[in-house]
Amino acid sequence: MTKPGQAHDAILRGGMVVDGSGAAAYRADVAVAGDRIAALGDLRGATAELDIDAAGKIVAPGFVDAHTHDDFALIDQPDMAMKVSQGVTTVVVGNCGFSAMPLPADGELPSSYLSAARGIFGSQALRPISNSCRGTRQR
Repeated sequence: MTKPGQAHDAILRGGMVVDGSGAAAYRADVAVAGDRIAALGDLRGATAELDIDAAGKIVAPGFVDAHTHDDFALIDQPDMAMKVSQGVTTVVVGNCGFSAMPLPADGELPSSYLSAARGIFGSQALRPISNSCRGTRQR
């Protein structure tokens, strides 16, 4: 809970919160500290380095994209800007019986994966990316 005068990294004020629980949207302030929601509710006494007027906007946690074919995109573009820019913070991969994971211990994508990916996604589906996989291990 926020104490009067407590500072946060950011506060989104007066937005309509859709929290994913199935409950109706409600107006609230949302305080963020680091990468976590620190407080939720009436935060009039709180301050932040970044204060955002969210009135008339929806404030929601990141969205889950439950059916993607982003297996290789995660390797090729690990920041996933194309998803984050849409509010997607979690993707489910390995759908339709095809996945780039788990990688073998040497971090090299097997040629069978590469052939299958190019067959599905086209010849430009994968640039040489095996070096970006170094250090990724099957756990």
